[in-house]
Amino acid sequence: MEQHTPHATGKVPWRRIASPAANGAFPGTALPNCQFLAQDIKTCQQKGKIITLSLGGATGSTSFSSDSQAEQFADTIWNLFLGGSSSTRPFGTAVLDGIDLDIETGDSNHYAAFVKRLRTHTDQASKKFYLTAAPQCVYPDAHVGTVLNAVPFDAVYVQFYNNYCGLQNYGNPNAWNYDTWDQWAKNSANKNVKIYIGAPASPTSAGSGYVDAATLGRIAKETRAKYPSSFGGVMLWDASQAYGVFSASRACRDETDGLCLQITAALISRSRARWALVSRAALLITPPPSSPGRRGSPRSRLVPRHEYELE
Repeated sequence: MEQHTPHATGKVPWRRIASPAANGAFPGTALPNCQFLAQDIKTCQQKGKIITLSLGGATGSTSFSSDSQAEQFADTIWNLFLGGSSSTRPFGTAVLDGIDLDIETGDSNHYAAFVKRLRTHTDQASKKFYLTAAPQCVYPDAHVGTVLNAVPFDAVYVQFYNNYCGLQNYGNPNAWNYDTWDQWAKNSANKNVKIYIGAPASPTSAGSGYVDAATLGRIAKETRAKYPSSFGGVMLWDASQAYGVFSASRACRDETDGLCLQITAALISRSRARWALVSRAALLITPPPSSPGRRGSPRSRLVPRHEYELE
């Protein structure tokens, strides 16, 4: 794999890890050229789908070494994927709708500086951009807990799986802790932040926490009724698994008032009027490692159809 130092002159600090459909890389970098996806992204957005870029992953042990590095990385993300400009935009003229923090390893040092710098860009834009995160259900999250309290987020996709507080223990007051996240939302930097119940999309999507479609629908409806101000919807990991399980489930449709609209990879529902079904985006990005020995690696649980990692 080709690698570049984070701030080498004329270099973009990227490492391509997987994409059989990519049209090679931009000259002098390992940044994939996926501009063939630009029109597809725009078509999805025209249909009301939010498409965000997710940083991190289950095994990407990376972190920032300083606020300055984090801020420079925010500028890079803004210019390559969001409302900025660059001659090496992976998706060409397509402008993504925001950034998601899926930091599951390493530490969260300097991520607040990264997010605040992004906010300085997005707050001046005419387009609405979203900032979300995908913490573990254990509170506070070991990797993004600090940044969640430091800056305003639009939504959090809490992973209620692979932990004791997962969906398998729904109804157990000593384990299921949506109430704790509801209290966090009421006191967070954005009092209107929405919480999504993160669920495995199939029995093989996670080590624990999977419940069938009808059960998930019932849990979602009960949670919506009990926590109307914070409940945002349901997040499924991941799109490829969800497509096979949930789009075919009549029981799920009956239980959830339209929860199981057909899911396709990298499409995220924009609807906030009632509640939304979110399937995790198919692009994973990790920031520059704090040392040469700390290199991120691809997710090992499930690999979306197109996956990249940023060093």
